[in-house]
Amino acid sequence: MTLLEKGEDCKILKGSDKIFFSKDVAETLGIESAIILELYQTQKISNSKDIDVVIKSLNEVAPFLDQEKIETNINKLIKYKFINATPVEGAVESWL
Repeated sequence: MTLLEKGEDCKILKGSDKIFFSKDVAETLGIESAIILELYQTQKISNSKDIDVVIKSLNEVAPFLDQEKIETNINKLIKYKFINATPVEGAVESWL
């Protein structure tokens, strides 16, 4: 993908491709958690109780997030009851 040439319209990002989250949430939970929480709350990723389904959905929607960080941050959001699912087993809880 190249940068836009002079006079081209920007049609790469549609409204549904944008991710908005609160600065306060990002400062409190971390930027990865804020992104995941926003995608979960806006139902851009699966709201399944099956964590594997949530992770697969997240990988499709936000491939720029690191797999280990996804699991760690999902576990954090589950622990604080922002996400209703079973925690990922073996994920490192580096956010403690």
